Amino acid sequence: MQRHDVDRRLFLGASAVTLLGAAGAARAQAPQAAKAGDAAASKITPRVAAFIAGFELKDAPALAVERARTAFTDTVGVMLAGSRSEPAAIVLELVRAEDAKPAVSIVGQSLRSSPQLAALANGVASHALDFDFTYMQGQLVAPVIPALLPLAESTGATPAETLAAFIVGFEVASRLSRANPNHNGGGAWHATGTIGTIGAAAA
Repeated sequence: MQRHDVDRRLFLGASAVTLLGAAGAARAQAPQAAKAGDAAASKITPRVAAFIAGFELKDAPALAVERARTAFTDTVGVMLAGSRSEPAAIVLELVRAEDAKPAVSIVGQSLRSSPQLAALANGVASHALDFDFTYMQGQLVAPVIPALLPLAESTGATPAETLAAFIVGFEVASRLSRANPNHNGGGAWHATGTIGTIGAAAA
């Protein structure tokens, strides 16, 4: 039987290269990764980076834009419901204790905080009821919108730019998942925290 899953060390190495654009970073993260893996990752890096940097919303299919808008509506609704949950309340107290500069909103809360802490609070609220965005290998793309909203607010991004960023993160996460369909197998990995995090960074 032919296997299509990716070795853990190779996955981490290739992911680091994809995000940092440096083969040396992959070797530092995964010193035992095969040289072939490093070479493959270095070929993928420019293609992924070019896609991320060059994406234009006008080039996206109309259906993709429509589904992306639906994803935002759905995710914000789930975050609003989850913002009243006990886990969200616990994380909100943590965020409050950090006393960060009140730069951006937290969905469903009057408290404002840093983009990083708001993303954390949003993410917990979106997952608390376990209705967060589900796509390939479970909640693969769930981290993207909770992280994007405070970033968009802090940078003054337009709705179109935010939508484009989500589509980029969705596409990168999707490709990584398709390249490693057994990523969640055996309980070794959870794609929300690995592939989803990379998707959020790409977005």
